[in-house]
Amino acid sequence: FSLNNENKIQASTKRNPPPSVWIGGANSTTQSHYDVADNVLVQIYGLKRVRIWSPSFHWQMHVFPDSHPLARKAQIDIDSFDQPPLMDIILSPGDLIRIPAFWFHHCEAIDGASISLNQFFPSPSAQAAAALLNFPPLSSIPATERLLYLLADQTNFFAKIYHSRYQPLANHYQDMHETSSASSRTKIQNNNNDVTLPVARFESYIQRIRDATGPHAADGVVEIALAHLVELWAMYWFDHRAARVCTFLSTYNTTT
Repeated sequence: FSLNNENKIQASTKRNPPPSVWIGGANSTTQSHYDVADNVLVQIYGLKRVRIWSPSFHWQMHVFPDSHPLARKAQIDIDSFDQPPLMDIILSPGDLIRIPAFWFHHCEAIDGASISLNQFFPSPSAQAAAALLNFPPLSSIPATERLLYLLADQTNFFAKIYHSRYQPLANHYQDMHETSSASSRTKIQNNNNDVTLPVARFESYIQRIRDATGPHAADGVVEIALAHLVELWAMYWFDHRAARVCTFLSTYNTTT
């Protein structure tokens, strides 16, 4: 995901990209992250440790914001993470593992050089998420908050996004700081009385994500998709200026 995250999801659901080859020396790593396609990883040479976590850990992973170059990657030191992985395995030459879209995985070459091959395949859950992300932004922040409450059944969704994704980078965004005064919010109507909430349509999109994902990961994938939707809309509201988005989200500096 990046500024055009919904386009990247759609691309991942329409065609198979060519396979990728990963070559690294001992202790070379790929930071914990998730992909928006199903991933088949084959070990060709050497040994590779793969740790996998459910999408439900996305808040604790502190994923980089969508506008950041490291979007979809975790900000944390994975070796200090206090949640054990669902799987912790060593791949030997000839071993294969399938990693579903939106599942976090951290890869590390051990005991010398490693060569791996991976192939992405279209993901039904990513395709369902793409439909949600194509929905045009609401022009009212309070209406968006109400919609998220109705859909996610939780309050302070904006605050959770700030604490998970933006607060660890606060100094970075402070260097880019631009005051997001009310007068600068030209694409936002603060009066939400005239906004009709498209609850039924959103519920149908979310149900598609749940049906495509399965019960063990559905809640996490839905939250990831909704968090991306909020960031996408916020970038629209604030003219694609990440510092303004951070400043706006920081005003929700409480969680429940």
